[in-house]
Amino acid sequence: NAARRAASRAAGMFKRMPDKGKSAYLDRKQIVGFRVRYAPRSGSVLVPMSNARDQIVGLQVIYPEKQQDTGRDKSYWPYGMSKEGAFHLIGPEPEPGEPLLICEGYATGASLHMATSYGVAIAFDAGNLLAVAKLMRDRLPGRPIIICRDDDWKTKRPNGQLWNPGEEKATNAALIVGGQVVAPIFSVERHDKWTDFNDLHVAEGLEAVRRQVLAVVRPPAAGGWKDQLARSENGALIAHMQNIELILGNDERWAGVISFSAFSSKIVKLRAAPYGGGTGDWADIDDMRVMKWLAQVYNLRVKASSVIEAVSIVAHDHAFHPVREYLQKLEWDQVPRLEQWLIDVMGVEPSEYVKKVGKRWMISAVARVMRPGCKADSVLILEGAQGAGKSTAMSILGGDWFMDTPFALGDKDGFQAIRGKWIVELGELDSFNKAESTKAKQFFSASTDTYRESYGRRTNDVPRQCVFVGTTNQEEYLKDATGNRRYWPVACTKVELEQLREMRDQLWAEAMFCFQAGEIWWVNRDESSMFAEAQDERFVVDEWEGLILNWLEESQIGETTSGNELLGTALKLDAGHWGKPEQMRVGAIMHRLGWKRARSSVLSKSGLRQWVYKKPANWGRTSDLVVEKFDEPCFDD
Repeated sequence: NAARRAASRAAGMFKRMPDKGKSAYLDRKQIVGFRVRYAPRSGSVLVPMSNARDQIVGLQVIYPEKQQDTGRDKSYWPYGMSKEGAFHLIGPEPEPGEPLLICEGYATGASLHMATSYGVAIAFDAGNLLAVAKLMRDRLPGRPIIICRDDDWKTKRPNGQLWNPGEEKATNAALIVGGQVVAPIFSVERHDKWTDFNDLHVAEGLEAVRRQVLAVVRPPAAGGWKDQLARSENGALIAHMQNIELILGNDERWAGVISFSAFSSKIVKLRAAPYGGGTGDWADIDDMRVMKWLAQVYNLRVKASSVIEAVSIVAHDHAFHPVREYLQKLEWDQVPRLEQWLIDVMGVEPSEYVKKVGKRWMISAVARVMRPGCKADSVLILEGAQGAGKSTAMSILGGDWFMDTPFALGDKDGFQAIRGKWIVELGELDSFNKAESTKAKQFFSASTDTYRESYGRRTNDVPRQCVFVGTTNQEEYLKDATGNRRYWPVACTKVELEQLREMRDQLWAEAMFCFQAGEIWWVNRDESSMFAEAQDERFVVDEWEGLILNWLEESQIGETTSGNELLGTALKLDAGHWGKPEQMRVGAIMHRLGWKRARSSVLSKSGLRQWVYKKPANWGRTSDLVVEKFDEPCFDD
């Protein structure tokens, strides 16, 4: 039938589209893509809509801007799909005792998950809330369901009467499935179009979203917390997870102990637990010690699995972000330093390029922790003699959140290694071969890492919160002719470590100020040639390039040339040596020189059009080397 055919088309389309991309919509909403795909040509986001069997039945297409013909920035595809009961799940399904959040739109769901780490089911509109809530109640019996509704406070019926469909539909759904409802509350002057939790996120930050949702997840007890403990008929405490959660979350001896780092995504001890020990990451042995402590203090003997669940809930209810807290406590003294720090501290020759690199890389580091997953794929490259202090300088800037441990790019261990790190040093960039350079380009381009943790049960989407720096003692090390725009190289001559230690806090304070003021951390179009010039100086030139360039300039070849001419005439290679590697070398050189590959306008004897390289329009007038086109958001238009 039509719905089945539509589902097949949607699943096929979703599978073909890339899982990495850019979206003006996501940037505007200050969110990232969770389990979505991207349509590169249109800049749209494709959100899969699944049924109860987790099969894709359709796609929600989110456009960069509102479409002129519909006045909307979203549509459903393809025609004939069945939307009723279709949902999109962000994050993991809740463990026992954890709530499931349900909302209308994707942006709202993304903000809710980013703020709370809870699983979120997106229903796509108010009319679908009940169907999705029923499905989730059947799927997750016993889990608390919280519907995070829209507040359509300015909506009117056709007759002009005020009507709040978000409130009406959410309240009805919650009543039927035994759930709760929470709506966004704005503390600042409210715009007419602010209706959902994403609007609250953009206006007041993720902490406001988290605070309002958790107020419903964990409402204050009417009596003392001990009155809430579940007991058997003879008064003994029942050994289940809820009792453990109440004790760990309310016993004064546990106050301020268990927390969750939203930066490293780890449960940590911020102070010593009642059974002793120190601070740091929560370990398996801590679960065992909690079991022993509960037995001794409360005469409560519980399973390790119940302790693990309770600790997770208590930790997430007391989440914090150490880097954000550090940045938010800083106060800038209004003395500009960002444009000069590479010059003053790292001994880099002054230039407009160096000033922009120093300032924008620092702002990008702030952006990555304040807006996890934002586009910030530029890599600062520090050149200089070995032992000059380049790595030490980066460790001063990064503090406890600096990492220089080697790791494999693009695999699960590498993704886990950079989690909880702010500045990550790669000390072996100059040793990459061309294949590794291509892999590095793909790695740096990613804004979200998707992987299953070691011993984990689910695949996670982890927005990046780090920036990268490379160190080298080489002068020529860039080998990929198409990926160098990510690298911002500077030559360091003398590193003043004590001066950097003294100004570290003020550098970050200024970077935070600039980020909050809306300053950019990418390269504008009119600056691209400045950056490309610095990158080109570090490019490892293929020895064939000079031979080909001389031949192109000296021979009278017209507007096109062929690979055969280049291999046989320019390079004087025997036809027996025209293999795939040689052809690819020639192709890379011609791309770098700006000659585009195209079909010839002349038919061969067989009636086919041969592949040729076309002369660029500016050949012979200006620099013929390709200035690589920057991907958004590296341009401001």
